[in-house]
Amino acid sequence: MPSITTWTRLEPAPDADLAREAEARVHDPLWFIFRQWQLGEFQATDAGSPIVARAELSSGAVTRFVPKPLAPGARAKGEKFDVSRDSLEARVEAEAPPKGGGTLRARAEAGVELATSLLEAGAKKFLDALLEKFALTELPDADARGARRAALLAGKVLDGGAVRAALAKAKPPSKVVAVTPALSAAAREKVDAVLESWGTWFDGWIVPAEGGEAWRPEWLDHGFSLGTAGEVTLTAPGYEGEPAWYAYDVAPDAKTGASEEVATTKPPALIPTLVRFPGMPASRFWEIEGEEVRLIELIADGSLLRSVVLDFVLVAGDDWFQLPVTLPAGALHEVKRVEVQDTFGERVALPALGDYRGVRRFALWRQSGTTAPSLFLPPASGSRLESSPIEQVELCRDELSNLFWAIEQRVDGLAGPVERSERERASAAAATVPPEAEVEYALISAAPAAHFPLFPEGATGTERLLAGEVLVADGAERAVARTLTSGPILAAVIPAGVTVTRCFQWARRPDGEMALWIGRATRNRAPPPSPEISFDRVSPRK
Repeated sequence: MPSITTWTRLEPAPDADLAREAEARVHDPLWFIFRQWQLGEFQATDAGSPIVARAELSSGAVTRFVPKPLAPGARAKGEKFDVSRDSLEARVEAEAPPKGGGTLRARAEAGVELATSLLEAGAKKFLDALLEKFALTELPDADARGARRAALLAGKVLDGGAVRAALAKAKPPSKVVAVTPALSAAAREKVDAVLESWGTWFDGWIVPAEGGEAWRPEWLDHGFSLGTAGEVTLTAPGYEGEPAWYAYDVAPDAKTGASEEVATTKPPALIPTLVRFPGMPASRFWEIEGEEVRLIELIADGSLLRSVVLDFVLVAGDDWFQLPVTLPAGALHEVKRVEVQDTFGERVALPALGDYRGVRRFALWRQSGTTAPSLFLPPASGSRLESSPIEQVELCRDELSNLFWAIEQRVDGLAGPVERSERERASAAAATVPPEAEVEYALISAAPAAHFPLFPEGATGTERLLAGEVLVADGAERAVARTLTSGPILAAVIPAGVTVTRCFQWARRPDGEMALWIGRATRNRAPPPSPEISFDRVSPRK
């Protein structure tokens, strides 16, 4: 005979509010003291507590820079790197000096700087001769805005790029141009000093890429290596604008020419203190806590990291001590020895972190590629100022057209940034339309402005992509952005949409001076709409 069976089942409610239970509120604080006495929390355990510690550390300062990541066992002659004055971000992100001195504005500003220095030195006659030979000229290939700027400055301002190129061949510098009547010996000496000083300033005005660029076109990122004293080589194959300590790996047996001795330091006696942070619960259960302790916020999240922190503060919080040590940036630091003295006068030498009975275990402060417990503090410059992009390129996958596209939103022109996406293209496949026709036919639609397809390099199926040409009414249009002309790009680094920008960067170096360079950055973004390429299109005549 059919029947209906019902029952009741108890299930946990994960969304229940446990805040009240976690706070463990009481109405009588005196009761806490009684519970502490009752459970023996006031009784001593006769265990020694650390009261003083002595440590020995070794520090290997960065002395070499190589603009590429080195493999284990590789050899490379690194460029000198001075942590007291060089900016790591500038050395990594800097580009090769532009041909001809750069853009119109950069050449004009350099010319104004030279003219000001010559006038201050009383060399107006020499300045007039320079201006007659090296004045800025108009730019016939520039866009409309650039042509107007060039026409405004033509014949009135020195071309700094042209002067610097001529100075490289003139010995002494004052022979770069003939002056009539000839300069006196004293005047020529002043001019030589001004030109040499200006040439040094011009070469370092925009930080150049010494030894080559660290930019990797295939991966759309930077890769480099640093050599520290003691011949330890650190590599950063995926630098993305922030030189954090965890971005570096040790390349075993790689050499960069950094053979300086490692500095050993012995800090003064250190006083161990318990690890504490705001909101940490009390070490005793029967102790009144402040209202800033909110364990329910850690419990409710449920993430693994928060669970580890919660276990640490509730179970092992009393077992961890810290020894604050001041370390210089721009060096690889290694703890050689730590000795702790407790309240009974006993001295204990602590083993290396992560080594337990000869077995290597997890250790936080250990660079990948080495067994030594070490910590690298990169010579970061801190905050920086960034200009609006002088070049912006978007890379995306187009599933509808089964293509990769590169979109040049902005490129660096002779007279400054040029908005490429504002121009329209005329299709090269458009047929001639008779005057009496009401419709027009096109074999293929024109690609949108600034769109360039990315084709496999060489054989079909390769993962390396190059920007192709686009046929337009007056010929073929090619990509001009530096991001697309530097080399092939791996298809794997274009998941959906990627934006690559080039901007001027301005930051303070460790010695207090300012550094100016052009840096690139890659950021993921949502892909743009499909360009919707169509074939055999018939449309009403415009």
